[in-house]
Amino acid sequence: MAKFQTAYEPKRIIALLNDPQKMSNIDGELEVSILQVFDNCKDVQYRIPNFLMDITYTARACLNSNRIVLTLLESDDLAEFSSYWDIQPTDTGSEITYSIRSIPKFPLPLFIIRQQTQAGVEVFFERFLSYIDTHK
Repeated sequence: MAKFQTAYEPKRIIALLNDPQKMSNIDGELEVSILQVFDNCKDVQYRIPNFLMDITYTARACLNSNRIVLTLLESDDLAEFSSYWDIQPTDTGSEITYSIRSIPKFPLPLFIIRQQTQAGVEVFFERFLSYIDTHK
């Protein structure tokens, strides 16, 4: 889990985090295809380049109030995947919490999974903050 604070209001943060195409642009490596949109949900196919192999999966991303929850629908690479973004208002902007759980179908030591996940989250947060500061 990772947390950070920003001076931007939750509405602006949610608009970016709930848009898979913008997330892909911000990330710079993540590839997305929106397969279906309904109610407050989107079915999205993701492709994440990785130092070992590319990871592909389809997840349902649903917005409920100030939380975006991603649930695995199918993947040849992941046995389990879930994540959420929680965006809460603060006196000075927003607090953003991100949680992710992913278990690959192929054998990989847990420390490598944690290391790669943590590094990816840190890089994304840096890119996200830079993007939001330069695209007002």
